[in-house]
Amino acid sequence: MSHGPDRSELWFRFLFSLGGLILVVVALAIKGFSGPAWVEAAGIGGVFFGASAAWCAWKLFVQS
Repeated sequence: MSHGPDRSELWFRFLFSLGGLILVVVALAIKGFSGPAWVEAAGIGGVFFGASAAWCAWKLFVQS
């Protein structure tokens, strides 16, 4: 019995995470890097979406 999400859900999570990373980059490009808030936005957003995308990519492309 297989545990965890199936391939279609992994693809959804992977694409959603890439979209989130793109939105973080666009938001930082528009608002700029002024003040300490950009560290929090880039750090938390980047770690969350980046780790999610990396995990999904690992499950899709390496462990398939």
